[in-house]
Amino acid sequence: MVKTGKYTDYLSEELADPQFAEEYLNECLKDEDLGVFLLAVQDVAKAKDGIAVLAKHAKKNKESLYKTLSQKGNPYLRSMKEILYAIGFEFQVRKIKTNRKKPTRPKKRARISA
Repeated sequence: MVKTGKYTDYLSEELADPQFAEEYLNECLKDEDLGVFLLAVQDVAKAKDGIAVLAKHAKKNKESLYKTLSQKGNPYLRSMKEILYAIGFEFQVRKIKTNRKKPTRPKKRARISA
């Protein structure tokens, strides 16, 4: 059984590697619960320089940053972009592989004059 202290120390050491941190964030972003991703960002920030340093770089209040990166946080996209940039990452959009058809526009109906 791994004690929590040992696990958090291990995770912090692993997250110091930017490649590992990137993979960690991307995997957490796949979860349907946004809170998982927010906590992952918090983990990476703590491993990098700490929340206080992140708050300074992101020009955010430390307490509000903890609230934003909590499991119940609901940050604005702009805030999330600033936070990620401050820890050395960015959002990226990619086309997904899917068999779904493109949405079609409804056809215009001819007007019938009475």
